[in-house]
Amino acid sequence: MQIALPLLESLEVRKVAYPIMVNLSKATGEAVYLTLRDGLHAIAVERVDSPQWVRMVQPVGLRLPLHLGASRKIILAYLPQKMLEHYFSHFPKARMLERQLRTIRRQGYAVSRQEVTDWSASVAAPIFNYRGEVFAGICASGPRERFSADVIPPTARHVAEAARTISRLMGYEVNRTMPS
Repeated sequence: MQIALPLLESLEVRKVAYPIMVNLSKATGEAVYLTLRDGLHAIAVERVDSPQWVRMVQPVGLRLPLHLGASRKIILAYLPQKMLEHYFSHFPKARMLERQLRTIRRQGYAVSRQEVTDWSASVAAPIFNYRGEVFAGICASGPRERFSADVIPPTARHVAEAARTISRLMGYEVNRTMPS
């Protein structure tokens, strides 16, 4: 039964998240990705394309280490310290991100620019399961020119609200650990 629970959780979150992702894409005008943790990596499991003509597209199924890109880094930032230490033992250079991970956790969202794809940027927020564990991230992503300093805060609010809604629907009781 333990092996099946993560699979069931991943199927359920895709179903729950999709309409929220569509609304987030409409609100931000950008592509939206749902990324699930897979050990020391995360996989993009769902995407809603940007309504704009110029857009960034990463394939569903893309699996990368947790320290690359906002939608994965947000998961890394919310892992317990013991799991972070385990991660750093496998990816020693990622330890340089410790300060950035504390900032991400404090502000409740992650921003990345050109970490995975040239000319891209994204803003991500964490999704928690009913046990209060981060297991996924949601992000709005697009060309970096559309993610100027004045656009990041409202985008982060939209993304964080989408993450809170998905978390709540997945059984998490939203509290102070998530951004307001």
